[in-house]
Amino acid sequence: MPGRYGRSHSSAIASEAEEISKIMSTLPHFNSIKWFSQFSEDGSPIDVSDLQPVLEFALIWNLFERNSCERYVTKRNIRIHIKQALNDDKIAINKYEPYIAFFREHYSRYNEENFLANQLLPKSRILTNDDRRDINLLRGVFAGRKTETRNVIYALFFIAYRVRNNLFHGEKNIYTLHLQKDLFHAINSLISTHLEQICLKVK
Repeated sequence: MPGRYGRSHSSAIASEAEEISKIMSTLPHFNSIKWFSQFSEDGSPIDVSDLQPVLEFALIWNLFERNSCERYVTKRNIRIHIKQALNDDKIAINKYEPYIAFFREHYSRYNEENFLANQLLPKSRILTNDDRRDINLLRGVFAGRKTETRNVIYALFFIAYRVRNNLFHGEKNIYTLHLQKDLFHAINSLISTHLEQICLKVK
C-alpha cells in the first residue's frame, strides 16, 4: 500500500499538473511588457530592464514584511522593529549613509514647504499631525539636524513604506513608472542591506 507521499500521491500531482497545463494552453497569449507599453506616455515600448527593479521590489518587500514586521508593516511596527534591532546591536549606521545621500539628492527640493508631502503622500489626503511629524523628521534628517540612528533609519523606511503604498494603491503613475528604476533600485538595495544586518539567515 503506497505511503502518504507514495506513488498514488505523486500520480495525483502529475495528473493535476497535466490538467492545469491543458487549461493554460487555452488562455490567450499574454505579453506583459507589450501590454504595459500601451500605458507609457507615448505608447512606445517599455524596456523590460527598466521595469525590473519595480518587479523585484514586490519580492524584496515581501521579505522585509516577513523578517522585520511580523508580516504586517505599519509605521508603528517599523518603529518597534528599529528599536528592537538597535537594542540587539544589529544596525551599523554607516551602512545607511549612502541611502541618505541618494534620497537627499532624489528629493533635492525637500526644504520647500509642501514638496515632500506632495511626493510621498496621496494627493487627495489632508495632512494629519502624524503626517507633519514624519515629513518634518525626514526634512530634519536630510538637513543633518536629526542624527539619532533611530530617526535616520525610520526616515529611510518611511520613504520605502510610502513608495510601497503609492505603488500598490495607484498613486504611482503607470505612465512613468518605468522611469523610476533608480528610485526602486535604491529602495531594493536599502532593504537588502537592512535584512543582511538583522537576519542571521533570510528565510
